Amino acid sequence: MKAFLVSLSVGVSFLILYYIYQIISGFYLAETHAPNIMHAYKEVDELKSEVEFGSVHKSPIVHVGIIVLGMVSYYISRVFKSKLAKN
Repeated sequence: MKAFLVSLSVGVSFLILYYIYQIISGFYLAETHAPNIMHAYKEVDELKSEVEFGSVHKSPIVHVGIIVLGMVSYYISRVFKSKLAKN
């Protein structure tokens, strides 16, 4: 049970790192964005169609996948560490 809790905490830390990356990349994109008044109307039309027919990326499946990825990576590193310790 202890190994599961440790691997779950590693998975949650992967999720936290994912959110930190999203925040930092959002700040970077906001700082480097240079609006162009000549193409503003064209971009609005494209955005309306992208929003209506696009997909939402904030799915809980993504969050669960990141947690599972962290748990699996912790488990694999633990198995390799135990195999190296036996040799």
